[in-house]
Amino acid sequence: MINQNITLVNVLKSARQLSDIIYAIKEYCQANDINCQEYTTTKNIIIACHSGCHFCCNLKVEARAYEIFTLSEYITGHFSASEKTQLMTALYKHKIHLSQITSDAHISTNALCPLLVNGICSVYSVRPFA
Repeated sequence: MINQNITLVNVLKSARQLSDIIYAIKEYCQANDINCQEYTTTKNIIIACHSGCHFCCNLKVEARAYEIFTLSEYITGHFSASEKTQLMTALYKHKIHLSQITSDAHISTNALCPLLVNGICSVYSVRPFA
């Protein structure tokens, strides 16, 4: 995993195009998923999460600029017009909800991710690393 982190950092530092960043993040996410699967299998660890669980999708997630750009590019290329409209509506509702609470409450308030659709992450392959 350390080598993957170093590789990702190097790619991000040397990236000249958004496509370089998106490619690196997708590769990193895929490798991370494989590493987690191998680790849990090797250590005989059972992970409670599964498709449709979305427990973590209620937790606060911070995203870096390159992750936001990657999400934007992914959404532009993979979402239909109606999915984009639904996402914009969900994002607006999310913004309104969070704007009505204090900064202190914001730190400890969990809110359902607007990218969650029918209990499944709609951007899983390029999700923020949180």
